[in-house]
Amino acid sequence: MLPIEEKKCIKIGEIIKPHGYKGEVFIRLNQEIISAKETEYVFLKMEGYMIPFFFASPVKPFKDGFLIHFEEINTPEEARALSNIEVYLEAEKTETDNGDSGMFMEENTEGFDVFDGDKYIGTAGDFLPVPSNPLLVVFGLKNEEILIPYSDRFIRTIDHRERKIIFELPEGLVELND
Repeated sequence: MLPIEEKKCIKIGEIIKPHGYKGEVFIRLNQEIISAKETEYVFLKMEGYMIPFFFASPVKPFKDGFLIHFEEINTPEEARALSNIEVYLEAEKTETDNGDSGMFMEENTEGFDVFDGDKYIGTAGDFLPVPSNPLLVVFGLKNEEILIPYSDRFIRTIDHRERKIIFELPEGLVELND
């Protein structure tokens, strides 16, 4: 991976502390990430350089941030060494609530409230990573399964703090599942 300049990145938060005993860290967000294209890494600013750190497992929403387990960080001591380090995403892959634009992780939206515009559809279930057409399983008001294309074309907002996903779906798509 080629080095990246800080000006091509957006600061999304800071590593606060280790979490658990397997080397996970808690990252507190300093701004809401509206959307981020799927990524396998973030950049940590260390000694003035943007260093990529790759995820060892899916990112998990937690309180006002995320729990992340990085590759090669396997103990609380190794995780503690990353405390107070700033975390960045590539700007071109991210849109934030302050208008900066260019994860987070679709697989971690289980239990989120799902809306089509202002209309509540149901609760997010499994993410089905079908290569040509990823789908989100939503459990509707009658606990019926509704399959929704999980595409940038239809996703308006993913709000990890509020635990909700807002889609702009084509008319009649939800009713097709009846």
